[in-house]
Amino acid sequence: MNLQKFTVKAQEAVQAATEIAASKNHQHLEPAHLLRAFLNDPAGVVQSILTKLEVNPAIFETRIDQELGKYPVVTGSSVSGQYVGDSAKKVFDRAVAEAELLQDEYVASEHLLVALASSK
Repeated sequence: MNLQKFTVKAQEAVQAATEIAASKNHQHLEPAHLLRAFLNDPAGVVQSILTKLEVNPAIFETRIDQELGKYPVVTGSSVSGQYVGDSAKKVFDRAVAEAELLQDEYVASEHLLVALASSK
């Protein structure tokens, strides 16, 4: 995954997702971490989409947090080296494909969101 081909906002979301994984002692980055990062950005595209879809953000956030609570927790020095899990890799690959399909030069948050929506 080449983050240089991501917009600044998309890079920030990936960085925030990595920080969320680290703060929860998760060794691998998964789609739920990325979605949580999007939800943490009140001015982001996800919040505006949820509003338009009339989704209750509190319930949605609770469900994401429940999913994050299912991931294994590690302690010690191994926690500092998060890796991209298989599901997250598929999301990133799908986002790149979406950007290419739309002939966009960079992967944006919207591409990541479409990829998240098409994942499990």
